[in-house]
Amino acid sequence: MKKKNPFFSLIESFKILPGVGEKTAMRYAVHLMKEKPEKVMKLAKDIIDLKEKLKLCEECGFLKSDDICPLCSDEKREEVLCVVEDIPSVIAIEKAGIYKGHYHILHGVISIEKDEEVMNRIKALMERIKSKRFKEVIIATNPTVEGDATAFYIKEKIREISDVKLLKITSGIPVGGSIDMMDELTISQSFKHRLEF
Repeated sequence: MKKKNPFFSLIESFKILPGVGEKTAMRYAVHLMKEKPEKVMKLAKDIIDLKEKLKLCEECGFLKSDDICPLCSDEKREEVLCVVEDIPSVIAIEKAGIYKGHYHILHGVISIEKDEEVMNRIKALMERIKSKRFKEVIIATNPTVEGDATAFYIKEKIREISDVKLLKITSGIPVGGSIDMMDELTISQSFKHRLEF
């Protein structure tokens, strides 16, 4: 019955989202059943557009459409590179308005399995740094065990190939926290008080 019924199928689909379990998925499905059809259709269209019209920028890893990355194509950005774990971190930093440089998104952290995508993004980072285009590199991984391990791994790799000024954001972000969950003032303070790494 569950496989043929769209309601139960939708519940299973919602469960692919991080932090969404059976009960939350069911609440979402019930809510959509009660919602106006045009709003549900817009949601469905937005999800399809996300997969069909957006891709990741090969250079920085941010979202782009029509082969134009809004970050890489901005000629006013400073020659500073900020390394972050994910897209929400970039959005949070941009919203804070404190940083005007370039980004390099890892799309994860180094774990025991050494995720291939993350390792490829670190290799791409090294190539960008070898270009000697950046005056400084800021490591802005989340202050978690994995985030710190990734930061130290990147630091060692950078030191093997370059003497670029290397900084790490420090104060304000609590241990175990996530940049995208911080308020704009906290993010601003973390960037203002960054220290040599």
